[in-house]
Amino acid sequence: MKPSADEVHPLPIYPLPERPGWRRYIFPWLWGGLLIAWTWLLLMPIPEPARRLGGPDFTFWLGKGLHVGMYAVLAILTWMLPIREVARWVVTALLLAHGGLTEFLQQFVGRGSSWADWCRDAAGIALGTILARGWLMVHRRRHSPQGSIQSKPAQENDNAAHL
Repeated sequence: MKPSADEVHPLPIYPLPERPGWRRYIFPWLWGGLLIAWTWLLLMPIPEPARRLGGPDFTFWLGKGLHVGMYAVLAILTWMLPIREVARWVVTALLLAHGGLTEFLQQFVGRGSSWADWCRDAAGIALGTILARGWLMVHRRRHSPQGSIQSKPAQENDNAAHL
């Protein structure tokens, strides 16, 4: 049954798969490349010059900021991947598992393993997911056929304007 013209249905929150072009190809490669590079950096010992960079406080905050920032970037890129929303949630959960696994494995390569770092990873994933989903919702509204998504049929909105 075809919906009537008065009914307004929200668009799906995954606008990128329908669009051909470079974004369809660049986001998966960028996401995969960053994930591989970040995993490699997390699983190698910290070089001695990096430990002395700017003193212990600066090194601490730089390292913790990198945890939040990189996982936020990976989460944003996850939501830009040309896959369905359900798959994006699965990949987001896998990013969370990646953070836990790399934290566990760091104890075997001469680095500290910490629940607090995993929580920072999770905070970055949450931040990136919120930012990306917010952008997608705004993007979806701008590119919808109606110009914006309405919660009620147009006829009811017209009646309310005359009250």
